[in-house]
Amino acid sequence: MKTTTIPEKNSTRRILPLLAILAMGPFCHAQPANPATPAGAANRGARGAMRMPRPGLAPLPILPALPLLSDTAFYAKTDVAHGTVEEATYTNAAGEAKRMHVYLPPDYRNTTGAYPVLYLNHGGGDDDAKWSSTDPRNGGNAQFILDNLIAAGKARPMIIVMPDTRRIASAKPPLPGQDDACTQEYLRQIIPYVETHYRAKPGRENRALAGLSMGGFVVLNTGFPHLDTFSELYVYSSGYIADEDRKAMEDNYQTLLTDPNVNDRFLVPLYFAAGEVDMALPNSLRTLALFNQHGIRSFWVLSDGAHEWANWRRYLWQTAQIMFPDLPASRADATAQPAALSGQWQAEFDTQIGTQKYVFDFKVEGGLVTGKATGDIGGEKHESELKDGKLAGDVLTFVENLDYQGNSLAISYEGKVAGDEIKFTRKVGDLATEELTARRVAVTNAPARGATGRGAACPGESWGIRGARW
Repeated sequence: MKTTTIPEKNSTRRILPLLAILAMGPFCHAQPANPATPAGAANRGARGAMRMPRPGLAPLPILPALPLLSDTAFYAKTDVAHGTVEEATYTNAAGEAKRMHVYLPPDYRNTTGAYPVLYLNHGGGDDDAKWSSTDPRNGGNAQFILDNLIAAGKARPMIIVMPDTRRIASAKPPLPGQDDACTQEYLRQIIPYVETHYRAKPGRENRALAGLSMGGFVVLNTGFPHLDTFSELYVYSSGYIADEDRKAMEDNYQTLLTDPNVNDRFLVPLYFAAGEVDMALPNSLRTLALFNQHGIRSFWVLSDGAHEWANWRRYLWQTAQIMFPDLPASRADATAQPAALSGQWQAEFDTQIGTQKYVFDFKVEGGLVTGKATGDIGGEKHESELKDGKLAGDVLTFVENLDYQGNSLAISYEGKVAGDEIKFTRKVGDLATEELTARRVAVTNAPARGATGRGAACPGESWGIRGARW
């Protein structure tokens, strides 16, 4: 653990930004009672020897010192170029019109370039207008914070999207593959709307997610399980409240927490901050400890002050200066989104028990893969749910639990996705290892059976995939 003490500007008061590089944080000396292999365990070599930790994908940023709690200059409307804040309306899955506030940087109207996007979430009891409110006591003044930083060359010009997550944000961690209502709205309506109505750069490396208090749960529940969508996460004054919620978070995110390459999914270390008399301080510390014990690199900032806007404005001011870092060319490829996988894939291959035909139906959410396998083995049809599915970059792994002629078999798959093909190695327990290639099923808008005057089904229909071709 490397501890750096940084003085506040023009003050002898201090904040303590801590970089948790390995699972050696002050809150996590004990091992879990029934530990899975944590990310930090990937640093253990032969005979338990420790390997040196790797640097992150981007150069490690230095957190600037927070302004004084009483400072108002950093969010004042000053004589600099100003961006604009506008209201936008999208329609959610229930058909409701939802409003959000959008900040566009000063040069947005005069250029044609695209911008990275910070998705900034309000707290409980507030709405999408709060972060851009100019109320000196209870407003975020986000637009002026960014205007001043951009003018000083301390932050990248960025779009800030401030949605309304009242009634859909949850303080409970979701089950794997079962996104909560807020996450579904983000992935299916908010982000698609933003990227089709504004000049927003696509790709996870151009999306950051931040939130205060209840908005911090949005960061944890939407951002962490969807690191294929976001690459930077910032939690202001928040953390799971109950012990059972933290336990559920650890259990539900076990695959991601124990991924030895999980730190490569963050362009900037995970950020937590809270005030020294903040009611959310204990929850923040306990939640951050879970990430620490699994070796996830993090910044921890303890400031003076309470659960208040005087802190949240300062946290935005601090974190905006480290968002969207430049990547060395040698590491840029590592930020690419996982391979496109969702949909149906078909394979036919020879095995010891004869030719097998399979259709795989994959669904990807946050690097986790769910779905089913439908197979034909010598005329005997079977269907099974996929377990332990994971997509890391272009590498797909999952387990098929197959009941065949009274035998229960755990069949593991590891494949490399390349365009419309997946080349798999398939291991049937200790019985056999097979190589096979699955090909994407291309769905067409084919006419219904009989529309062409022919009674025969197309090849896809014999597998129950209407209107498909191999």
